[in-house]
Amino acid sequence: MISAPQTSSRRPGSLTLTVVPHRLDNLDFTYSDLVISTLFFQFSLYVCVRLARRGFTLGELGIICHAGTGLFMEVVNLTRTKVR
Repeated sequence: MISAPQTSSRRPGSLTLTVVPHRLDNLDFTYSDLVISTLFFQFSLYVCVRLARRGFTLGELGIICHAGTGLFMEVVNLTRTKVR
């Protein structure tokens, strides 16, 4: 979070950076979600690298694999919801 300075000892117009630690207690991730998403991300990286044969840059690989993992986890969550 970036906030305006509270004291007048700083230069006018300068910003201070406040780092707030996040709490991970209230996330809806279970251990199985973490394991499944991690393994699928690794699998999608492997498949993209093999199929593209050096046709992707590292940034493109990251974007495609993150999007694929997000879609995969949505399918997993929808399947869990329908099964329950």
